[in-house]
Amino acid sequence: MKTPKWSCSRGLPERMKTPGTRSWITPRFLYRAAAAAALLYLLLLIPAPERPVPAGANQTPFAWNRDAFWSSLEAQFQQARSLGCEALTERIGSLFSDLGRSLEVVAAGRLAPGDPGFGLLETNLFELAPMVAACPKRLPEFARIFTRARNEVKKQSEYFETQEPSDLEYDPQLGVVAEWRDPETLFQDHADNAVIDAMLEEADTGQRLDYPRFTLPWARLAKGYSVILNLFGRVGPVPEGMSATAALRNQAFTRRHAAIKANLLARADDFRKKNGYTPPYWELVALARGESRSRP
Repeated sequence: MKTPKWSCSRGLPERMKTPGTRSWITPRFLYRAAAAAALLYLLLLIPAPERPVPAGANQTPFAWNRDAFWSSLEAQFQQARSLGCEALTERIGSLFSDLGRSLEVVAAGRLAPGDPGFGLLETNLFELAPMVAACPKRLPEFARIFTRARNEVKKQSEYFETQEPSDLEYDPQLGVVAEWRDPETLFQDHADNAVIDAMLEEADTGQRLDYPRFTLPWARLAKGYSVILNLFGRVGPVPEGMSATAALRNQAFTRRHAAIKANLLARADDFRKKNGYTPPYWELVALARGESRSRP
């Protein structure tokens, strides 16, 4: 008796196969599925309309704009370090006296937020700081008077009422609950902020934060998946309230920030080796500007 020939694909003898057992995956089906997937990809590739930029309050945004002042302080530090601590004794004593007098003015009574006494106290602190940095043996004395100055300004702030944008009210009675003292942690935070400052300056000139357009369909699919997970109380890859476009721009921002910071840290290390001290914040911002502008 002749043994029937078996089909590996269906597990039935060839003579027992019927037309209904044929695979439904035909070339025509594959073509149609590919065409539908391509059409869906093209539809998801259409960018969302740009939201209009909110109108401001017709006021000039706050800007520190004291680069020249910071540079002059750094120059004073370099000069003081070259003179040596002994040569600075009289100068440091005079600056401590000036700072003490301005501190007494602030501590004497209730002052308005715009009182010039605050500006004088700040200036005296900043002018004394590079001298103390060049003569560290006076650092404990400087730390004590700085702490007192901060406490007196904090007391004065209890009389202030400050209205922040978007009707957020600042409570002057809030207190500091933590303060970073680790030098490396502080330096890393300064580097992060310097990069952000440089990137914000570019944004103010109209430079847009772009992203690879071909990734938009996948981000939208991830957003749809996230919405379904949110309905069941779970967290998806795209946070609730964030659009797919915003998620892509967030990723682009993170990548650009990391790349600029990596180069910034290398430049900061060169600065430290060349000058013998850690670059201050304004130098970090200047270095970050250069790295940001050099990247497309």
